[in-house]
Amino acid sequence: MSRIVLFVAICLAPVFANSAEAGLFRRQSRPCRVRHVEKPQAQSGYDTPQQAWRAQNDAMRKNDWRGWVNCMPPAQRIGISYLWTVGNLEKISSVSKPHAEAIIAVSRRHGIDLQVLLEDRWGNNKQTQEEQLEEFGAKLAEKITAIKDHGRYYADLRDVELKFDPDDVTDGSLYPRASLVNLKIDGDRASADVPEYNSKANFQRVDGRWYVELSH
Repeated sequence: MSRIVLFVAICLAPVFANSAEAGLFRRQSRPCRVRHVEKPQAQSGYDTPQQAWRAQNDAMRKNDWRGWVNCMPPAQRIGISYLWTVGNLEKISSVSKPHAEAIIAVSRRHGIDLQVLLEDRWGNNKQTQEEQLEEFGAKLAEKITAIKDHGRYYADLRDVELKFDPDDVTDGSLYPRASLVNLKIDGDRASADVPEYNSKANFQRVDGRWYVELSH
């Protein structure tokens, strides 16, 4: 296991373990030939959990991945960007040159220079591995949190994968419109059953607005 993968395992495993793509999407995975379709962005957050769910479910079914991500709480949008960025640091060394160049170009447009991160990721050779990981994590966090639109970053990177590895990208239109039942609200948290996906949806209220948490 490389040290960059170790970093993912230590810092990001809780996010990845609950990700909708890691769980919900694998149930009906098929090749996707539909490019990301960007819709005008609504206000940040929603009045109710039901509105947040409807917006995210509709965005997924329309392959509007920017909208899908932007229905999540702000902190979890950052988590999504972490996952893609750390994964791409490994990926660019194992894919074709055009594929790697496309990933690097998209990342750079969003303020993430993967080549610089690769050069700097282990810091001072006199540091322990733990110190190197901590320093790298701090550098990466600074870059990730500075991304202006995490939904667009996610969507742009998905479009790269659709071009070079379409069999590994899921078509959101394959999924049915999903409903919420047994909605329970407890302060700034809420949960509901999603019978169409045989799963649960969780919600978080931030600054009075509801978002769909990255869970299933």
